[in-house]
Amino acid sequence: MKIASLHVIAVSLTLFLLLCDIGSADDSYGDILIKSDQPSAQISLDGIVGNFTTPYQYSGVRTGQHSVTVTKPGYRNYIDSGVIVSPGKTTLVHAALLNESDYGTIWVHSYPFGAEVIVDGITRGKTPEGIEGSPGGFNLVVSGLQDGMHSVVIKREGYDVVTRNVTTGPEQAGPVVLNENLRSNKVLPTHVSTPVSTTVPVTVAAVQTPQPAVSGILVIDSIPAGAKVLMTGRMQGITPLTLNLPAGTYTLSLVYAGYTPVTATVDVKPGESTRKSVNLVRLQTIPPTPVPTTPPLTPVPAHTPESGSMQIIPVLLVSLGILGARCRKK
Repeated sequence: MKIASLHVIAVSLTLFLLLCDIGSADDSYGDILIKSDQPSAQISLDGIVGNFTTPYQYSGVRTGQHSVTVTKPGYRNYIDSGVIVSPGKTTLVHAALLNESDYGTIWVHSYPFGAEVIVDGITRGKTPEGIEGSPGGFNLVVSGLQDGMHSVVIKREGYDVVTRNVTTGPEQAGPVVLNENLRSNKVLPTHVSTPVSTTVPVTVAAVQTPQPAVSGILVIDSIPAGAKVLMTGRMQGITPLTLNLPAGTYTLSLVYAGYTPVTATVDVKPGESTRKSVNLVRLQTIPPTPVPTTPPLTPVPAHTPESGSMQIIPVLLVSLGILGARCRKK
């Protein structure tokens, strides 16, 4: 009877520990899967840097809020301090790494082109005629600027001077884009007096021929707002965003942490305003890999008083092994 009681205690202890493991495995831990649009980027979790690069999955991360940092030479650091880990779930982090050269950069486009661009009192060149495939597309690219506020003056003979104050830096998520339609300041005669007779003049109004529209307005918004807008891999700004662009077809990419990236094509028509609205879809958490069920315990064979004490040893060892594993886990 004494040995039978020991068997009951050992089996009960084993089942209790197994049930505790099963019940608590998903209550305190989850996973974080980190990807980036630039492969093999260095990653760190909560400030701890390991020899890990994207894509990489952290397993057994405690539930709650965590900070993820993704870095790569030539790109601005990606930092997300609001990564939430849920019990038994996998949280996906998509790091959009932007070229370092895109920061401290201003793109300037004007119609008509050939306008002089002065940044912080220094002449930087003239706005170019649109040539597909050139750096910055249709823009004069002014780079190498320090993060902060800058004064931009755009002027061309016969047109009003345009002055803009812009800020460069990480908060702009890329280059600052200026698209300006210059306004003519030429003074045209309001009338021309043509003598019809020696006594009665006739006034003929002068008509100014309007310039043909070669650009249009593109308005981009998203739900939720704050998505990064990219064209041909370069950052244009953050939604809601309004761009004055030369007429043509453009491919947009909208990126927002925790949501599925969206790519869309839009047509900008001359003299018209085009709106593109995008509903972003939140990324679904990935279910954890099923854990194989624990095989049933091998029944304890019948014993004699002489062999019962030896047969209980394996059962006790299993219980102690499970207990030790739980201690190491904590």
